Amino acid sequence: MNQHESIDLDLDRIRLDGGTQCRANPTGAMAEEYAEAMKEGAVFPAVTVFRDGADHWLADGFTRVAAARLAGLTKIRAEVREGTRRDAVLF
Repeated sequence: MNQHESIDLDLDRIRLDGGTQCRANPTGAMAEEYAEAMKEGAVFPAVTVFRDGADHWLADGFTRVAAARLAGLTKIRAEVREGTRRDAVLF
């Protein structure tokens, strides 16, 4: 894999529970607005995850992930970087 790889990643493979989120509420009104746009075919920038060999830790794109789930999607475009949960936190 290159240093950064962009793939369609299963939402179920993205870890959100590692303390990598710095904002209070990624599932609020903005997520609902994004979800509606996604249902209409809008293309959003890739989220950023760090892969440590076992897990994909979300570093950027919490609202987009929440929106994709609200929209009923199963995958999201993700920029995958090699690294740990800590790398995701520091990102």
